[in-house]
Amino acid sequence: MGKNLNVNSRWASWQVVVSALLFACAFWILDTGSELWRSDAGLFAAIVPQGDQFLMRLLYASIFAVAGSIAGAAVQRGRDLEEFAIEKLRDSERKYHALLASSFDSVLILGSDARIVEVSDSAAALFGCSARAMTGTAIDNFVEIEAGMNPQLGDRFSDHLRDVERPGHEVIAVRAHGVHGRRFPAEIRVTPMPPGGQSLYTLAIRETTSTVVAQKALRHSERRYQALFENIPDGVYRSLPNGRLLAGNPALQRMLGYDSMAALLASANTRDFFCDQLQREALMTKLEESGEARNFELSLKRRDGSKLLALANISVVNNDDNEGVVYEGTLTDISELQEARSAMRESEEHFRALCEHALDVINVINTDGEITYSNPSSTCLSHRSPAEQIGLKLFRSVHPEDLPEVSRLIAEGFARPGTPKRFTCRVVREDGALRFIEAVGVAFQTHKGELRAVIHSRDLTEHVEATGKLGIPRGAKPVGATAA
Repeated sequence: MGKNLNVNSRWASWQVVVSALLFACAFWILDTGSELWRSDAGLFAAIVPQGDQFLMRLLYASIFAVAGSIAGAAVQRGRDLEEFAIEKLRDSERKYHALLASSFDSVLILGSDARIVEVSDSAAALFGCSARAMTGTAIDNFVEIEAGMNPQLGDRFSDHLRDVERPGHEVIAVRAHGVHGRRFPAEIRVTPMPPGGQSLYTLAIRETTSTVVAQKALRHSERRYQALFENIPDGVYRSLPNGRLLAGNPALQRMLGYDSMAALLASANTRDFFCDQLQREALMTKLEESGEARNFELSLKRRDGSKLLALANISVVNNDDNEGVVYEGTLTDISELQEARSAMRESEEHFRALCEHALDVINVINTDGEITYSNPSSTCLSHRSPAEQIGLKLFRSVHPEDLPEVSRLIAEGFARPGTPKRFTCRVVREDGALRFIEAVGVAFQTHKGELRAVIHSRDLTEHVEATGKLGIPRGAKPVGATAA
């Protein structure tokens, strides 16, 4: 401050000297006039007295000069302080306007009757209106309270201002609208101004469109996750390493035989679910070593003691909710699947046992007519072992005259799986012998969705030659294929 006051120190010193001279001269002139009025002395004698009188006048003039210098210095200091205060005020105003211009928030200054006194550039841009046009306008023309925030006060923003007590602590959610009909969500932080001025409140306005959109997306995502969590057929859970359940879904509750989720979380521990604790130890070792376990088959028991077979997929997760390490996983009940697999294996074994010991020839072919299975009895027609027949065309040895009709019937069978097709045909064996065959073919679909056909064949050559049945008299030319 002292440095600022001494910027014009030289001019200030001259002002002090001039003030001293003026005060001394004024006293000298007044005293000279008084002397002329009291005596008949001449003008020169009155201006320059003689002896002690001159010394006394000079002393008093000096005193007046000192008083004048003090008065001059005081006046000059007052001027300097006034100029310094004005400069500080201007600097404060420059900083204030610079702060308004650089603020991320849009700032409005409200005066009496909640009318706008001052508008920042960002506020003018936010509302799509010039600062001049907004000045003097009621704040209620630009913002309204979000519905339901304060039913007692309605949607007028100005009615909420009187409730503001602590500066910067009142944030009001509003619906703002610009001059071109644009409406957007915003929040306003209200700060009461110190009393004594025309400005009553400072409003810092921030558009929250992106925040609202993000919150809606988050809520939508949470609802979708919750719906998935509650409706997924697999059991989903979170637990601590000590086995305490933290969360579970309804499918897990049903799978483990509990009446409610509260009962499951209150009384159950994952350690109690295992039929074999060695299996649990193997699972925990897997989780500790690799941090996850995929398609891990577990034998579990329900609340009533019954058993179930489940397929577990579990991951070790470092939780941010002060829970430390947690296990998150899913359990898929594969008890029925396991039963179906056992039934399928039994069926396959039964089918294979029937085929392996059947006296008739049994072949399985694909849509290209290639053999995928042959039973031991097929050796009598092909003169090849079952393994040697895999991949060969089943109808490679069919008599050329019968092949078109046989191919047509097999194609119809593949087109209508489950519908049997009967036919007879002639087959030329590897040794050149001609044999009469009666066959039944049925197409089916595998678990992989591939079409296959089972061809059940029987050699009727001796029967046909002996009896002449099937329309083939003894010594006559063999018949072609016939369809059923």
